[in-house]
Amino acid sequence: MRAQEKLRTSRVVVVIVLTLAALVVLSKVYLVWRAHGDALVRAERDTRNATSILAEHASRTFDGVARALDAVADLRADVEAGRLNGATAIHDSLRSIHGASPVILGIGWTDAGGNRLTSSLFRDPPPLNVADQEPFRFHVTHPGAGPHVSTPFRSRIDGTWIMPVSRRLVDAEGRFAGIANAILRLDYFIDFYKAISLGPGTGVILARSDGVVLVRVPMVADWIGRSLLGSMMFQGQTIGPVPANLATASPTDGRDRILAYSATSEFPLVIAAIMLREDALAPFQNVLLWAFVEGTLMIGALLAGGWVIATVVRRRAAAAQELEETSALLESVFAVTNQAIIVFDRDRRAVAWNKLLADYFGAGLAPGKGAPLHEMLQALAVEGEYGARDVDASVTERLAAAHAGKTVRYERERPNGMVLEVNWLPLPNGFLAIAHSDITHLKRAEKSLRESEAQAARTLARLKDAVDSLVDSFFLWDAEERLVVANRNAVGGLGGDMLVPGVRLADAIALHVRSGRFPAAAGREEAYIQERLEQIRRADGTVVEVQRNDGTWLATWDRRTQEGGIVSLRVDITKAKLREAELAAARLAADAASRAKSDFLSRMSHELRTPLNAVIGFSQMLQVDRTGNLTERQRSYCSDIESGGRHLLALVNDVLDLARIESGKDRMSLERVAASDALASLKSAMTVIAERSGIALRVADPVGVPDCRADDMRLHQVLLNLVSNAIKYNRSGGSVDVSAEAMPDDRVRFVVADTGIGIAEAAQKEMFEPFHRLGQEFSGIDGTGIGLAICRRLAEAMGGSIGFTSAVGAGSTFWIEMPADRSARTAPAEAAEAGIDAASAPEILPVGGSILYIEDNPSNMRLMELMVSALPGVALLTATAPHLGLDLARTHRPDLILLDLHLPGMNGYEILAHLKAMPETASIPVIALTAAAMPSDVRRGLAAGFFRYLTKPIDVKELLSAIGECLPLASRDDLAM
Repeated sequence: MRAQEKLRTSRVVVVIVLTLAALVVLSKVYLVWRAHGDALVRAERDTRNATSILAEHASRTFDGVARALDAVADLRADVEAGRLNGATAIHDSLRSIHGASPVILGIGWTDAGGNRLTSSLFRDPPPLNVADQEPFRFHVTHPGAGPHVSTPFRSRIDGTWIMPVSRRLVDAEGRFAGIANAILRLDYFIDFYKAISLGPGTGVILARSDGVVLVRVPMVADWIGRSLLGSMMFQGQTIGPVPANLATASPTDGRDRILAYSATSEFPLVIAAIMLREDALAPFQNVLLWAFVEGTLMIGALLAGGWVIATVVRRRAAAAQELEETSALLESVFAVTNQAIIVFDRDRRAVAWNKLLADYFGAGLAPGKGAPLHEMLQALAVEGEYGARDVDASVTERLAAAHAGKTVRYERERPNGMVLEVNWLPLPNGFLAIAHSDITHLKRAEKSLRESEAQAARTLARLKDAVDSLVDSFFLWDAEERLVVANRNAVGGLGGDMLVPGVRLADAIALHVRSGRFPAAAGREEAYIQERLEQIRRADGTVVEVQRNDGTWLATWDRRTQEGGIVSLRVDITKAKLREAELAAARLAADAASRAKSDFLSRMSHELRTPLNAVIGFSQMLQVDRTGNLTERQRSYCSDIESGGRHLLALVNDVLDLARIESGKDRMSLERVAASDALASLKSAMTVIAERSGIALRVADPVGVPDCRADDMRLHQVLLNLVSNAIKYNRSGGSVDVSAEAMPDDRVRFVVADTGIGIAEAAQKEMFEPFHRLGQEFSGIDGTGIGLAICRRLAEAMGGSIGFTSAVGAGSTFWIEMPADRSARTAPAEAAEAGIDAASAPEILPVGGSILYIEDNPSNMRLMELMVSALPGVALLTATAPHLGLDLARTHRPDLILLDLHLPGMNGYEILAHLKAMPETASIPVIALTAAAMPSDVRRGLAAGFFRYLTKPIDVKELLSAIGECLPLASRDDLAM
């Protein structure tokens, strides 16, 4: 029995022991399991709290940056509107915005092309284009996006890490106008994040919502800009403002970590606090060790109870330590922020604050540990922080806000003039944070803006006074075509009660048109209104003339403003229109007179050249006198007849030349002319004439003289005339010196100096008057008195001038000046280089063939018979009527047809058309012989298809040369004359 009792007792003891052991083991296992869970819970809570603080810090920091960028955008708008001018004022304003934030390194804006326009770092920023950089490209491709945080990069100046933050700028019409850009110090965030300690393996990551890493602590350069979209934090997770936990393994070292992440409230950013799992389980390792030791000793229920008590003590110590660590963490965070912050617990007692709070309110108002919120509010109210309001009312109002658990934001001005932005921020654990931001500089900027707006209003008033003083009518319409302002003359001249600010452009036009003010709108009012609207809306500066019903005229001018409005001017041009009508009438009368003059000269040219053709032609043929029947005196008479005829011909030519120049119909072909070429051509033409007259002609080589710009043929004509006069009016054995020289005013002067009789001073004033020979009319020297007048008009038409000096008995010096041409000389044409000297060609004459001459003037017919008779083997057919000439041409098919253009019944052009139309005569060359010698007549004849166009009086050599081109030829030496 005893043995059984002992056994029973033993069993009981064993059971008790085993039970106690089991209880101890179970209790230890339970405690270990709880300790493990508690360690993880604390780690998650710590990371969430740290994430909340980090998210709030990021929100406040980037919110301040966003407000700074908004201030930059407002500043740019002031600059664009002209309310703020000058690089210094703009730079100072940017510096004020920049200086208000400890995180901003620099701030400014660009234009729509990415060119940096301003910077708080430079009064006159060096050129920089950021069109290829991330901030600019983001806002170009995301027109609706808000502020953008770009990937940080190392500064090329000092190697520090910087982070760009930007926002889009738009103009008044909503078009992209560039970006406002702020550069942030990355070490500002790094220093703040280093202050947060959750263990040796603590880490902090700040990333954009698209997963791009912006900041990492510990700092690893390769992590900046890396995308975390493939990580567990961004896969299938909804990242919101409330911190959430995540357990994950590091992709770099494979170690397990506990991570808490949260999104910021304003910016698309994600903040994450990271703790090594082994750091979080460090307290658990201690619990596990103690449980093993106590379990091994199996000291029973007392030790188990002691262990439980010790465990409770340790837990309380851990909680106290946790509270101290949290307080230290908050103090570290508060120390680096640019806001004065105080935190209250659930009972609204102060648990933490930063030094900046005491700096703002003074040591006397700084709270003590555990100080109630209402006492702090009471003290502030008593000190006048809330103005002259009732103290109790101020305290009650703020306590209600504190217990409401909602975010409250307001501004207030302190007694010392500082302006604070106050934010009441409820925390997830029931705590309350109150943050104070100094926004005094922003308020000053707003005040400056208001003053600028007032200044702009005053400027607008002055502008309106100036506009009212305009003599013309002035209108300004806004972008929606509403009248902004019209001056007094506009209202009084076009006005009525409708021309008041706000009236629409279409209504104003319709009012005036329907009142019958514009004759052009009669019967088509609606169409006219639309036409005027389209003209004004184009606003391209085109001047439109409008006539009113009272006969007056308006010139209208419209131009777009930068804001899309329209500026309109209406100018009374009635006097100008009347003057224009008078000038048009005078011009018509002048044109009619010019046409009448040209017609008269053309008819006179024809009537004079026709008889001169016979006079000069027969005198030339008589001088040939192959029969030998003429005496020397008769030959002299024939020479005098030819000389008189040629004098009359020269007079006719000079008169026509002068008339053509005066009428402006003599077109100049201005080109580069070498002075050496002009003088060489002159020397070649005048040397023989000078030798025959016994005058020494000396032409100097123009060394160093630039080329001039002139009509080559007309310049040659003027020089020939001057040298010809110098020879004619010289003394026997005299000389003529021709030279060219460069003048100081970039002109080239050609000089002709003679040793002739000179010109009396009294006659010099009429030197360039037509038909004035200055007393040489009866000297026996040929001349018409027109040559110098032509020279003067030709020189002026080419942009040059002419002049002279002269003394009786000492000779005269004439000069002509032309503009110099110093442009690069082009290579001469190959055709010119390969030209043939016509003077070297042998004289050739026809030796056979047939010619048909159609002419109604008998004397001209006889002259032609005489000339052709000198051509051996050449048969001449004649016809005095057009139809007879056509029949002879078709029947005999001559080798050449000579055709007068003025024939009865059918003119020469009609005859030529018939000849070209008949197959038998289409290929026969036709030479025109006519007294119509105007340049336009020559051009018309050659264009019609004549082989040659020869004017009367006919030059025998010229005619024979033309005939020789169409008939079989032989050298004159082969002919027996």
